[in-house]
Amino acid sequence: MAAATILLRRSSAYIKSGSQFYSRYLSTASKRSSLFVPTAISSVRQFCSSPVVNTTQTPSSEVKHVNNINQQPVNNDQLVREILSQLGSMKGEIESLRKANEERKEESPQEQEVEEEEVVVVKEKHPLLKEIESVISKAEFKTRDDMLAFGFEVECDKPGVSKVTLKKSYKKEIINIELFSPTYDDRYDEDPPYEMKLIVKVGFSRIFSSTVAEFHCTASDGELLIDKIKDPSDGPHSEGVMFRNLPESLQSEFYEYLQIRGVYDLTSNVLHTYMVDKIKRENMRTLGKFKKLVDQEA
Repeated sequence: MAAATILLRRSSAYIKSGSQFYSRYLSTASKRSSLFVPTAISSVRQFCSSPVVNTTQTPSSEVKHVNNINQQPVNNDQLVREILSQLGSMKGEIESLRKANEERKEESPQEQEVEEEEVVVVKEKHPLLKEIESVISKAEFKTRDDMLAFGFEVECDKPGVSKVTLKKSYKKEIINIELFSPTYDDRYDEDPPYEMKLIVKVGFSRIFSSTVAEFHCTASDGELLIDKIKDPSDGPHSEGVMFRNLPESLQSEFYEYLQIRGVYDLTSNVLHTYMVDKIKRENMRTLGKFKKLVDQEA
């Protein structure tokens, strides 16, 4: 009996504190986070309908204290209905808040993406990057097939390598021209004279042997000059025959020999134009690499 009385007192206190909590709950709807457990309703109904509430025995001091709190007679069924009604309203409102909170969480990533899109600021290009792009876009290159005449074709022209190898066939001979980057006279501001080294290799191949003659030449302002004649089989340390030491008549025959094979003064201008175009391509390739570096740093 004493245990039932204590339980009755605690239940009354719980109902009273629950009413106070519910009032605070309604006034601070945006801050609610607690939920009532609906399974407790059956326990409340069972407790309120138990004989302990309607006992006619002489109450102890604890029961008197409870009766003082509840001086008015209580209709148990009505009390349960009110509690259930309040709990139902609270449950419905809490479910609405929960759904609203879930919708807000679902919408927040989209809102965040919209905010990020609005905050995106287009970075201004670095001045150096603008100039590099401008130079690259304005660069003009010639068609290599149009530059090469006299039957020559490109055999080897690798990016980053200053040497270019051209090739053509003449009867049973294979003619190779190795071109190197031209040099210019710094004393002239406009159209400085150029000087370009080239090696003309005339090879005659047979089934079991081959013969190659090398003509080391210099192309300078539309003029092709032979510097020396060399036999590659003599080894890399051989100086060859200095052309200026030969008789003039023999020199003329050698020039005629090369001209028949498409190598003469006019060829030097074509080859120089080709090498100038290659230098431009190499410069633009280097600027392109530097552009990527500046773009990454920006």
